[in-house]
Amino acid sequence: MENYMRFFLTLGVALTLMSCTEDIRFINVAPSVTSIGPIENLGDNEIRVFLTIQDFESDPVDIQFALMNNEGNLLEASIVPGKGHGVVGLSSTPSLPGTLHELILETDLEDGNVTLSITPDDFEGGPGLPLTTPEFNLAEGLEETYIP
Repeated sequence: MENYMRFFLTLGVALTLMSCTEDIRFINVAPSVTSIGPIENLGDNEIRVFLTIQDFESDPVDIQFALMNNEGNLLEASIVPGKGHGVVGLSSTPSLPGTLHELILETDLEDGNVTLSITPDDFEGGPGLPLTTPEFNLAEGLEETYIP
């Protein structure tokens, strides 16, 4: 009986030591845009967009945006250089609601009713799911923060 106990004790110690030397791999989680808005008309065909970004690892996050009319057509919009936080290397936090950022876009305010979709990517966990606003009028903006 004593030999069996020694065998199982030795086996348990060996398995414990082997498991301590193996690498533990953690999966990096994709970032998320947790809110968009308010969106404000600044005049001169510029809009200010507020958004929050969450990433469990606090990785820097790039974003892509798409402005679409109510027929689903992509509208022309560009980042205004030197204004807002831009779209590359945005800070993030693991806690909700996330880190607040400001994006300034130049677009034709005559385009009427639109939706804005923002997709985050930290290049570690991969691209997150896009967050799309409800339809709003570009000239009037979006008064309320959209949180899905």
